[in-house]
Amino acid sequence: MSEAQRNATAGSPDKVLFGIVLALVVCGVLLVFDASYPTSSDQARYGNDAWYFAKRQMAYAAVGVTLMLVVSLAPLEWIRKASIVLLLVSIGLLVHVLRCGVTINGSKSWEKLGPVLFQPSELAKLAIIVYLARALGRPGIFAKGRERRWLVPLAWSGLTVLLVVAERDFGTAAVMTAIVFVMFALAGAKKRYLALAVVIGAAAVLGAMTHLPHCRARVAAYKDPWQHYHHAGYQIVHSLIGFGTGGLTGVGLGEGRVKSYIPAAYTDYIYATLAEEFGLVGSLALVILFAALAAKTFIIAGKSKSLYGALLAAGVGSAVSTQALINMAVATNSIPATGLPLPLISYGGSSLVTTLLALGLVLSVSRNVGVEIDSEKADENSAYRRRDGRARISGRSYRGSSTRNRSERRITVRR
Repeated sequence: MSEAQRNATAGSPDKVLFGIVLALVVCGVLLVFDASYPTSSDQARYGNDAWYFAKRQMAYAAVGVTLMLVVSLAPLEWIRKASIVLLLVSIGLLVHVLRCGVTINGSKSWEKLGPVLFQPSELAKLAIIVYLARALGRPGIFAKGRERRWLVPLAWSGLTVLLVVAERDFGTAAVMTAIVFVMFALAGAKKRYLALAVVIGAAAVLGAMTHLPHCRARVAAYKDPWQHYHHAGYQIVHSLIGFGTGGLTGVGLGEGRVKSYIPAAYTDYIYATLAEEFGLVGSLALVILFAALAAKTFIIAGKSKSLYGALLAAGVGSAVSTQALINMAVATNSIPATGLPLPLISYGGSSLVTTLLALGLVLSVSRNVGVEIDSEKADENSAYRRRDGRARISGRSYRGSSTRNRSERRITVRR
């Protein structure tokens, strides 16, 4: 199939997904203004400008939405070809930030570009998804007798995660680990390997919580935030107060008080501001929006004729939903603090722009659900001729007919 033919069969981006994303971005800008104006209007370093953070968030949103629309028009083959370059660039940036980066809140994960702070680990999350979709999308990668084929993508993924751990950005490392696990599982990794990965991951988390001073302090604050009120438990206490004050319907827009006490009210703990001012109803509404976003990305993945596109959409969906779940869990003190922003909602250009860029990839997949990549098609035909265990895309059988609808293929694994 020629490129002209591929472009001719591409449709329009998924309008429902696009609408959900825009709704979350608009909510984010409004919440950033609401949660930040007590800080920005009261401090000279922000020019006593109540709109200081909101204006910047709107600028980041404009850049991110523009990039999302541009990427949504890109053919999947182009994205696939750029995956290795993006991964190498991300690793290079992670190494550079370890040597020359800026330390904020104990994490040396920031790069200063003039007046702008950029977090390379956010780009690394996207790079991992794009690279693994290509590496794990090759037929036969988990076939019997070919076990070593998946060691290369596992090694690159492990290196990237370890560099983020070295920056003391454990929250982002946890999200990246979840991405790797989900994508390996969807690509057909054997259950015994997945079980081993869970055991190793749990042991690593337990080791960090018991041996690293930074993590031990957060665990202690999680267990009893009031006892550590003047230190690690300060933000947790006020976050819980916000949830308790909000009740069912909240105290009203702009009437919340916890945002005046929490230093990270417009970043890591923005969910507490929402809970106080809009109550349980508003909190659940945001959860539903994120659930709808995750469900839509996996629906698109299930419809994709391309294995690469399916893994790409599923990887982005797992990344956004995992990070949102972790942020909300931290705000409710369900898990120890991680320092992760709420995707599309919290203030910050690195997170917002890269998340919108990643969702642009999903929109590209939605445009090309019926399109099969030439290089992938060649690999698949070769795998079918080998007749060995492989990751396969098979179709649904209709009643009374043995024919398969190639436009409704999905991922299955033969062992």
